[in-house]
Amino acid sequence: MSTDAIDNDQKPRDYGSPFDDSDADVVLRSSDLVDFYVYKLILTKSSPVFRDMFSVPQPASDVTGPRNLPIIPLSETAADLAMVLTFCCPMQRPVLTLQKALIVLRIAEKYAMDWLYKEMKDLLKQPAMAREDPVRVFASRGT
Repeated sequence: MSTDAIDNDQKPRDYGSPFDDSDADVVLRSSDLVDFYVYKLILTKSSPVFRDMFSVPQPASDVTGPRNLPIIPLSETAADLAMVLTFCCPMQRPVLTLQKALIVLRIAEKYAMDWLYKEMKDLLKQPAMAREDPVRVFASRGT
C-alpha cells in the first residue's frame, strides 16, 4: 500500500492544550493534519505575514472545522508549529535544542517574525548551542 493511500485516509485531529481554546477564531492545520485552535489577534501581532493574510477579504471557505472556523493549511509539521506558537502566545517558553532552534529560526524567517528571528539568533550565540554542534552554529550565523 502506498503512503499516499494512507495519507488520504487520515483525518485531522486536535493538538490539544494549550492550543484548544473554545473561543479561538481560526484553525491552523499542520502538514501532518493536526489542528491548532488559535486567535487571529495573536497571529497578526506576531507575524506580518498573518496580518496581511487576515487583512485581505477571504471568500467563503469550503474548509471549516467542527467549530465552523476557517482552517488555514500550513506546510509545517505539528511539532514545529507548536514550538513557534509557544513563542507567540503568553505561556512558558520551551527549552530548545540546537536543531529545534534552527527550525524555529527558519519558520520565523518564513513568516517575517523579526522579533522571534532575532531571539533565535541570540540563542544560537549562547555557548551551550556552540558546544552541541559548533559547525552548524557557525553556519547558522550567516543566515
